[in-house]
Amino acid sequence: MTRLTSVVIAILASTLLASCDKDDADSKQTQSATQNQMTSQSVTTKKTPKDTACDNALKGSVTFIICDNATITELDNTINEVYQQALSQTDTAGKSMLREAQRGWIQERDECWKSKNKVQCVENTYRQRIAELQVRYQLVDSHGPFQFTCESDPADTFNITFFQTEPATLIAERGDQSSLMYSVPSASGAKYRGRNEIFWEHQGEAKIQWGYQAPELTCRKHEP
Repeated sequence: MTRLTSVVIAILASTLLASCDKDDADSKQTQSATQNQMTSQSVTTKKTPKDTACDNALKGSVTFIICDNATITELDNTINEVYQQALSQTDTAGKSMLREAQRGWIQERDECWKSKNKVQCVENTYRQRIAELQVRYQLVDSHGPFQFTCESDPADTFNITFFQTEPATLIAERGDQSSLMYSVPSASGAKYRGRNEIFWEHQGEAKIQWGYQAPELTCRKHEP
């Protein structure tokens, strides 16, 4: 074999190897792109437990209402955020109590399937629970407390603190008792209703009913 022939063979071999290297690199790039595409598709099609619950919800059920109504869907997202904020504000024992209370609230919410207006019932339940968490865990601004003295007994006083929630709320304290009340429609003045309590401030005085069928008290704000 001549020197020229050897050089030609070496050049051909080098060219062939370069071609093989290029083909191998192209193959690896194609495989990588395919894997990335498969991974991307996997990520985008992966469903959350909430997605699954929505897919399986029966029409007319509370779950279906939550998934189908844009306002309530947003409220569901909000309550999750507020609930996490509340958890961060308490200790281990408090977290356990809050989780138990939240489970109880979910059961109460799900009872809305019995309501004549299911959508309104679910929405109201969400709004009141969000406000309650914001008040109990001091997640919103407040005004007060303001002291109200009742005419029937000057020693009988109420301390009222107002909170900037939606709906508006207040905490009324009387001795060692307290009541969370929510704003309700009123022809005049500001009216709040709790489980068995009513606070109605109108024209410089407040009408307070403290307990089921309890007599109405007339009280005035104490001026310092």
